[in-house]
Amino acid sequence: MERIEKKVIIDPYRGGEDIGSNIHGIIEKNYNLDLSKYIYKRLKDLNIKTYLTRDKDDTLSIDDRVKKIQSTYGKENNVIV
Repeated sequence: MERIEKKVIIDPYRGGEDIGSNIHGIIEKNYNLDLSKYIYKRLKDLNIKTYLTRDKDDTLSIDDRVKKIQSTYGKENNVIV
């Protein structure tokens, strides 16, 4: 059986103009980005092909997110989002 190499795409969502929730000073977009960067680094350390849809405080539409994912890894069934 052939082993298919998986590719992981991490999408912090929110960002830029979309801050999400703000509870007790914790802003969702910042928390999502920090957590996503941590997961990204850990997966990279494990030599797993990984990609972030954003790595700074950007506003991305759903269409822009999909375009970034498809332009980087395509539409194959070995892409995990």
